[in-house]
Amino acid sequence: AGLGKWVAQQRHAYKLMKEGKSSTMTAERAKQFNDIGMVWSILKQPETRAERLPWEERFKQLLAYKEQKGHTVVPQHYPGGLGNWVHQQRTHYVYFKTGRKSLMTQQKVNKLTDAGFVFSVKKGKTWDPESSSSGVDIAKSRAETAGVLLKTDDGAYEPAIKPSPIEVSMPALPPLVAAAASAHEENAADEFVDAQEEGGDGDEFEDAQQDDVQIV
Repeated sequence: AGLGKWVAQQRHAYKLMKEGKSSTMTAERAKQFNDIGMVWSILKQPETRAERLPWEERFKQLLAYKEQKGHTVVPQHYPGGLGNWVHQQRTHYVYFKTGRKSLMTQQKVNKLTDAGFVFSVKKGKTWDPESSSSGVDIAKSRAETAGVLLKTDDGAYEPAIKPSPIEVSMPALPPLVAAAASAHEENAADEFVDAQEEGGDGDEFEDAQQDDVQIV
């Protein structure tokens, strides 16, 4: 922290010297700083604070957002300050309901409720009973926007990309093995027919099928 303050002082002294004012900076010191790559001027980032607007003006922006997105769950860091305003409304709504000092009024609560405002979005919390929005609808809407779900004509949702059936092709048997297997099946079938004609119940055929057949 001390070095940073000292560097800031050197920049200030250099600025005074360049303006011809009394300064502790000298040309020799300035040259030494330049030799080590001293950065004399640091541009400050402009502050991007959202403009303060009346409550009614922000409420109109919320209605416009809902018209475009289909819901009132504005991300807190949404550009323009609307997201932060929505977050503040939820905070002051809690204060209002618990009897604490708050900028929320019953009239504002009624207007927000009529607009379908979601007063709680924290995990484990329930949606405000007077709200017309639901978490499931919002999630489906976002999935549709992202191209994950498609909305059908009857209002249902289905996956946008359906998996293709997997086709498994078995390798062909060598000709000699295939011929031997076919001959074995034909002999087994003939034995089963003979057993049926002789009045058997086919048990002999089933026992024969359980024996291992090796082809050399």
